Amino acid sequence: MKSAFFFFGMTNFQDMLPPMIDLLKRGEDVWICIFDIVYKKKQFYYYENCELTNFMNSILANTHIAGNYKMNIYRDEDEKIYKSHYLKNKPEFIFIQDVYHKYPLWLPDTGKSKLIYFPWGKDGINNLQKSYLDKSNIVLNVLRHKEDEEHFEQKTGINSIYFGRIWDDYINLSKEITNLTFNKSLNYFKKVCFIPESWISDQISGSIIKWNNDNVKIVNDVLDHLKAREYYTIVKKREKGYPFDKENGFTNYISVKPDMIIEKDLYFPSSLCYLPIISDLTLLIGYKTQGALELQRYCEENYLNFFHCKSIKSLEKKLCKSHKNKLVLNKNNISNKINEYINENLC
Repeated sequence: MKSAFFFFGMTNFQDMLPPMIDLLKRGEDVWICIFDIVYKKKQFYYYENCELTNFMNSILANTHIAGNYKMNIYRDEDEKIYKSHYLKNKPEFIFIQDVYHKYPLWLPDTGKSKLIYFPWGKDGINNLQKSYLDKSNIVLNVLRHKEDEEHFEQKTGINSIYFGRIWDDYINLSKEITNLTFNKSLNYFKKVCFIPESWISDQISGSIIKWNNDNVKIVNDVLDHLKAREYYTIVKKREKGYPFDKENGFTNYISVKPDMIIEKDLYFPSSLCYLPIISDLTLLIGYKTQGALELQRYCEENYLNFFHCKSIKSLEKKLCKSHKNKLVLNKNNISNKINEYINENLC
């Protein structure tokens, strides 16, 4: 196996699936590794092995790949099994996004493999500094933003490049993969509103607080308001894994139910990539986490309607201006650029 891809949560698929599919289309072999090996915030805990296997097989069965792939799922007691697999496969490259784990039961040895790192944002530098990985093996940082190149290069001493928006590839690939996309019936609804869960913040201090039966009132009011205006409402739950903590999300307290709740993001494209495109409005209620800021930026760069709702009055003004999104995708194959660079400069 020339390349391995390490997935520690469903969100890792957003940035790393397109480069993986591109390699397989080139005829290269890939080793897919899914890890559920922490004792807290176990993101894959609620996913059965068959769900993950079927999800991946369904994607790759529809993308005209030429290479071979093998897939392994490692859980709490599988460290020895992983080590034997690593020695057998000996990947030249490992593509990885989560490099620091606060609650590990064990961590996968990466040996002498060259590491391709996909940091979430500028906080990726801190995660790298705290990581168990041998920093000398990291040969490339694949960045989400052009303006981060100089900062990453200076702070890490590692070649750091922004190749383009990988999510564009993710959406373009969906044209080939029709069996995993969202129900086409969504297109029949006149108006759709997508609401990803987030923390809530204190209105005075701005600090993060947890959801409860009192502060969830704004969500109930917003959902009532949207339904009264005939919006089809879709909520994406935060996948914080095991152990379950109801205070992480407002869906555990709301009395007004949305039309659709996504608990497991077994979709291609993922809900966070795709729903902002087909919705009239992407609505954030609560605190702008790193993920929420990334989603806002994605929407703004693609002229998609995004709104941070703090009151019903402000929401009503936004609803009056909402319209169907029109996304113009970058036709460049960003994943191809990444893999070409690796082949020409790092092999």
